[in-house]
Amino acid sequence: MLPKPARDRASGEPARLAKSLLLGLVLLLAAARQPDASQDLPVIRSARSLVAEWALVNRVTAERRVTDTYATVMRRQLRRKLTKQWRALSDPASPAGQAIATCLHLPDDAASAVLQAQSQRLLAIEARLEAA
Repeated sequence: MLPKPARDRASGEPARLAKSLLLGLVLLLAAARQPDASQDLPVIRSARSLVAEWALVNRVTAERRVTDTYATVMRRQLRRKLTKQWRALSDPASPAGQAIATCLHLPDDAASAVLQAQSQRLLAIEARLEAA
């Protein structure tokens, strides 16, 4: 029977280094795939502003301070812009994405208070991202 070849430390180093590099690469790729919520901050700000404007349009419409035609055109534009903002998010399933989607599922003449609550929800998400 032949003796087992002696294994010195140097021969194990390249394999260990390769494993470490591979693990580092996997972790780097996993981190790169995760959405960066801070990059969504301008999108969230814009969406919050659009929702607040929608709430205002609905409030003044309910008070009969604008025509129905004006309200219809404004709501259509706001909904279209809000949809673009939702699509621009790095993760539409994020809390901000869910708040925007909630608004998009509301009827055009949704209660101003409901829209204002969603605007406040987006403001809170904004504040958390700014603090991070």
